[in-house]
Amino acid sequence: MGVASTVGTGTVYRALRSASLSRWALAAVETIESQQGSDGIIRLLEAQRTESSQEAALRQGLRMNFSELDDATVAYLKKIYSQ
Repeated sequence: MGVASTVGTGTVYRALRSASLSRWALAAVETIESQQGSDGIIRLLEAQRTESSQEAALRQGLRMNFSELDDATVAYLKKIYSQ
């Protein structure tokens, strides 16, 4: 009997998705730090306290939107892993 049949396919899917999202979030933080330094992280965290949405906080703190952050993260990962 495999793991999926023991704990259920949905549980395995949620665990894998959660791990994947955690890796992507870490890559996004590394991207911000590499482009804007620790000040960028601080600005984003401060903006999250005052803005009404994550998108607004991203625009206020980093002057970018989610699409731009995604593009920057992909470029960062390509640069790091193509070395």
